[in-house]
Amino acid sequence: ERGAAILEMTLVVPFLLTLGLGVFEFGNIYYKYHLLENAVRDAARFGASRVGDVCNTESLKDEVRDIARRTGTNNDIWTTGYQIDVDCIPYDNEANNCAYRGGDSINSIKVTATVPYKSLGFLGFFNLAPPTLKVWQEERVQGGR
Repeated sequence: ERGAAILEMTLVVPFLLTLGLGVFEFGNIYYKYHLLENAVRDAARFGASRVGDVCNTESLKDEVRDIARRTGTNNDIWTTGYQIDVDCIPYDNEANNCAYRGGDSINSIKVTATVPYKSLGFLGFFNLAPPTLKVWQEERVQGGR
């Protein structure tokens, strides 16, 4: 009876510690994913509302990438090996019975960010590879710009 409490603690503490650290790591992954979503959303909105042809101008695409990077700079989400793609997707508005206001062809800006997650160390303890976070946002170019 005198050693029962110590025995119970040696059985329960590793489980609780593992559970607590796992929740902390998962919460950090979710937080970084949320920051990445915000950065990509802001960049796509900027690109869609930008005066000028983002689809054909590489410098404007660089501005969109820069907006995404600056949105997440203070939040340490841009680790080594990240990639930000800016694509222009034309939609045939005439084929869809002019579903959108505008011309016969409407452009959409799609910003995709792929960032390898920098683990806090808990995943490596169990020989688990950190996930790669991938987020995309598509915004229709506003107006006839």
